[in-house]
Amino acid sequence: MLKKTLCVMMLAGLVQAREGSVGNGGGAWVCQNNDQLQSIRWARLVDLYEAEKEFGLPMKVFEAFDYRQIVDLQKAKLFSVNKKLYEALFPYFDDIERNLREVDGDLEVIDDALYRMKPSARDCSGGKVKYTQLANYTHYGSILVNEHLFNSSKLAEVDKAALMFHEAMYAYLRDRYGDSDSVRAREIVGYVFSNLKNIEISEKIDEVLGYMSGSTVGMEFVTIPAGSFTMGSPKYEFGRNRDEKQRYVTITRDFEMMTTEVTQSMYFEVMGVNPSHFKDPEHCPSSFETRVSHTTGATETLCPNNPVERVSYNDVQSFISLLKVRTGIKYRLPTEAEWEYAARAGSETAYSFGEDAAYISAHAINYINSGDRTHEVAPIRSYVNLANAFGLYDMHGNVREWTQDWYTKSPRDTVDPVGPSAGVSRVVRGGSWTHKAMFLRSAARIDYRPSFMDNHVGFRLVRTLH
Repeated sequence: MLKKTLCVMMLAGLVQAREGSVGNGGGAWVCQNNDQLQSIRWARLVDLYEAEKEFGLPMKVFEAFDYRQIVDLQKAKLFSVNKKLYEALFPYFDDIERNLREVDGDLEVIDDALYRMKPSARDCSGGKVKYTQLANYTHYGSILVNEHLFNSSKLAEVDKAALMFHEAMYAYLRDRYGDSDSVRAREIVGYVFSNLKNIEISEKIDEVLGYMSGSTVGMEFVTIPAGSFTMGSPKYEFGRNRDEKQRYVTITRDFEMMTTEVTQSMYFEVMGVNPSHFKDPEHCPSSFETRVSHTTGATETLCPNNPVERVSYNDVQSFISLLKVRTGIKYRLPTEAEWEYAARAGSETAYSFGEDAAYISAHAINYINSGDRTHEVAPIRSYVNLANAFGLYDMHGNVREWTQDWYTKSPRDTVDPVGPSAGVSRVVRGGSWTHKAMFLRSAARIDYRPSFMDNHVGFRLVRTLH
């Protein structure tokens, strides 16, 4: 079993080494005496210290068990708490033994920190508290463990077992989601080793992982088939602008588009921040929540199912880049032509459902029915949630959406158009919670500079099918 347990640490190293970046291999707070040998008075794995002192968790007591036995007990516990996570971690546990090396020497400190507290001087009166690297990886595929500290009787067996879980958890989060620090790993380890009820631990783990526990952070996509359509609006269409001149456009490839706009929860799980304006209890009384950021350590408020807004085009590109790293899937914004083609869903009318704006409030959160705020994305909400013929929601409302194209008043390309190669502003499509029906038309277009952000602008993603 030691074999299975220790391979965790290896895989953490393999992941980090192949990505060429630095991460935390597992650290401990150590109280050292002020003697010549700097003898250890006590040592505590950071994960368990934070769980007890910061999160106030009651910790499970293991008496008369060595760390190997504790690892086995806790793996069985994790299986009953979250089978999916257990199965994801199993190969990490299974590979570690052959790559573990205990070394007689100090390890390089890789302090990814974001520590919100550490032991005070009172806890080590007459000595000093020191952060010590307990385990670390190498770029040639081994995991190094500080032999002196790991085998010290001052480091409890439960701390050694928790170290194994830390390495497995962090390796998994780096490998699957691109975590660049161990904040989430430490928090999950703390919950697993706590004395909370299994259902509470399960809820806490789900809260930490959030939408990231899914294959694409909770996003759902539908295939939009290739085809041709008349882009723009006829001269007689009410609300028409001069930059909506009609042309016949062909989309030659199928692509996938998100059924909804990117939500605050999806954005937060990737970026660790929530820039939205509508994120307080009064904006979503039935779903409001707070979460601790895995990137900043700060507590953020969320209306988790509302679309994220106050994101610039540049912010969206950062989100896409990080999402690609974490999922291994290539995402992008839709081109303007793809967006209108998807919004029309085969229609040639002002709206995907017809010409009559009187029906807009059955399909879109807009000026009339919004109550001056965004709402949960459809179909989560039970009202105003009719999809278009492609199965897409909120193409006409809730928030406007960034597209990939630079803006031009007179677009001309007709086959897979991508807009100008350069420009000053990007095209934004769709209406929002603050707009009247004339601005919600399928052909309606506006442009904003890439740095622009406001509480009525969000986005949705597409994936190109090969």
